[in-house]
Amino acid sequence: VWLGSVWDLDTMEVAVEAERARRLRRRIQRARAKPPSRRRLEKLIGGLEFVAEIVRPGRAAMHGLRRALADLNAGEGGQWSREAADELKWWADVLQRPDRLRWPLPWRPRDSAATVATDASTTGFGFLWGDRGWFGAWPGDHTSGDMTLLEARALRVMLATIGPELRGRAIVVLTDNEALQAVVTRRRAMAEDLNREVFRILN
Repeated sequence: VWLGSVWDLDTMEVAVEAERARRLRRRIQRARAKPPSRRRLEKLIGGLEFVAEIVRPGRAAMHGLRRALADLNAGEGGQWSREAADELKWWADVLQRPDRLRWPLPWRPRDSAATVATDASTTGFGFLWGDRGWFGAWPGDHTSGDMTLLEARALRVMLATIGPELRGRAIVVLTDNEALQAVVTRRRAMAEDLNREVFRILN
């Protein structure tokens, strides 16, 4: 055990210490029952920040909580937004599932990487893997003028379509959208719709 995490060199995994997960769940349960003070919310976010290094996509599930803290710092807030409430529920569920509280150590050997190219337009999307290609049109409720959002949706469709075939392999995604690369790397976005897509991609 090291600083609240368990390093298993036999399985080459790092895991959240069970007692830390239990303490965080208790804090979350209290917070869901009654929004905490600014100081208690800061402590809760700090604890989740640590665990988010292991739990994926933990960082994407903190956008609403950080916004709630910003509101408290500005003298506003007092009630959970729907986004923050959903994030608290997600964390409460994840923290009682040991299989979600583990992550491979970064030097664990992996199978050869798969390279996939994705692209999107205002009317449709496509992605290529090796000599195989998939193309489709957006349904009416998916049309948008935000190209980063559309590129994120194309990436999510790709993972849902061929992700099971690539399980256990590193995936190199080729995209011409630098903004998408940035928000996926940060694991969060300012726009709520885009942040939701990033959460789904990493989950």
